[in-house]
Amino acid sequence: MDKGDRINYANLQSNQVIKIDHSMLVQNSIYEYPSGQILVAYCSEQEREIILKRNGYPNEHWSNISSEAELMKSIEQIRAKQYASKLTEGGEVAAYASPVFDEENRLLGSIGVYLPSFRLTPEKEQMIIENLKLCYAINKEMFTL
Repeated sequence: MDKGDRINYANLQSNQVIKIDHSMLVQNSIYEYPSGQILVAYCSEQEREIILKRNGYPNEHWSNISSEAELMKSIEQIRAKQYASKLTEGGEVAAYASPVFDEENRLLGSIGVYLPSFRLTPEKEQMIIENLKLCYAINKEMFTL
């Protein structure tokens, strides 16, 4: 994130024939996908003010959030889970993300996983969530030693 804008730093493509078009992530609202929701959930209060000033409330882009109270409730839920997830409209893409922190425990960015939803099984979803939580835990531990 840079001054309230979601910046896509890197994408790794699957080696499978059917892939996610990552350009969709660049063209949408910061609120649209879990990677952006993570940025909003873990950024500083000042950064969140910039995001809100620039983008307004998420509305249809994130659970029809249209107030500070609704936004804070969603942020608390994400922080409790340590990840965010979404099945896109039409059910084509399953998306998951968790935060990445710097050595001073400040939000550095988010790491996300996107896959065609037809590949998502309950076992794969559990594996993705467990690995995102592991990434979260390792990242937090690494910078708090």
